[in-house]
Amino acid sequence: HPATGLPLSKRKGQHIIHNKGVLNKIIEAADIRSADAVYEVGCGTGELTVPLLQLARRVHTVDIEARMVSETESRAAQLGL
Repeated sequence: HPATGLPLSKRKGQHIIHNKGVLNKIIEAADIRSADAVYEVGCGTGELTVPLLQLARRVHTVDIEARMVSETESRAAQLGL
């Protein structure tokens, strides 16, 4: 991953969405409100998770790799989320 230096495993289906337009379309389509709780499978490096944290009451996320969860938690903490 260019921003973090974390290698991705295609065998595990790891793909990171970098396109902000695609991310925005996903978020708009989900119509998330401040009272919503969101469950995200495969947080990756937090490209989608961080915007979700800014919109939803609570975000639950999982990933098969602890290093991805750590990266997402670090990014969220840096933003005060």
